[in-house]
This record gives sequence, C-alpha cells and structure tokens, in this order.
Amino acid sequence: MMKFYILILFTFFALQTCRAQVDNGGVAEKSAQAHPDKEHDSVKKIDIHHVGEKLRKEIMYEQGKGTYYSQKAHGHRTANGERHDKNAMVCAHKKLPFGTLVRVVNEKNKKEVVVRVNDRGPFSAGKIIDLSYGAARELGMLADGVVQVTLYILE
Repeated sequence: MMKFYILILFTFFALQTCRAQVDNGGVAEKSAQAHPDKEHDSVKKIDIHHVGEKLRKEIMYEQGKGTYYSQKAHGHRTANGERHDKNAMVCAHKKLPFGTLVRVVNEKNKKEVVVRVNDRGPFSAGKIIDLSYGAARELGMLADGVVQVTLYILE
C-alpha cells in the first residue's frame, strides 16, 4: 500500500515539473511574436541595401496573383513553427525554402516590398503568394485584395 502512495506522489511531482516547462516556440518574451494580441507601431522592414553584397543580386522568379492573410491569422503558428505577426514582412509560398528573401512588386502601382518566406501556401487556385497584412499595406493592395505581382528572389 505504501508503494502505491509513493507512486502517486512521484507521478504528481513529475506532472508538476512538466507543466512548468511551457514551450513558447523559441520566441523571446519581449518580442512582438510573444504577445500577438498587442499592437506594435513599428513594422520591421527588410532593407535590401543593408542585407549584404551577395543578396543584392536578384532573379525574376514568377508572375501571378498575390493575396494577403486575414487578420485572423495573427498569432497562429506558421509552417516553419513561428507565430504569424500580421505586421511582419513575411509571406507564404508553395515551393520556396523557408528564410528565402523575396522582393514583391505590385504591378498595378509599382510599389515593392521585401518579405521572408515562413509559411506554405496559398492553397487557392491561381494564387502564387500570400503576404502578411503589413506587407500588403506597404504594397497598397488592401482595397483590391488580389493583385498581379512579380516575385524576385534575392541571392
């Protein structure tokens, strides 16, 4: 009978230890991704002139229709494991490796933005890229929703 109580006590402490180790997905506690419900005024942009000499070379990759994430996606996990930040300069692409920097040009108004691939998609027919809300705002595509874009891979 004493062994039974010891086993229960041991199990209780083991579960308490496991509960204390919360996985935050490797996100720093002070970052915008750690608190997706908080609004952040500063949008971190990727400046291609400060990325490095070898990244200034670019290759035209594809043209097609681009869309953007719903604001409901904010805070949800992306395919690479990080939490989606609607204000970050990120995107989803079906084939490009995670971390690839892509210059996206809105063919309607010629505005452009550099984004980093951190998710897979879009999964609707005819679309080639899903952009974060912040990237879509910079491209001036919020009112249109779907725009013709050209993608350039930065090397």
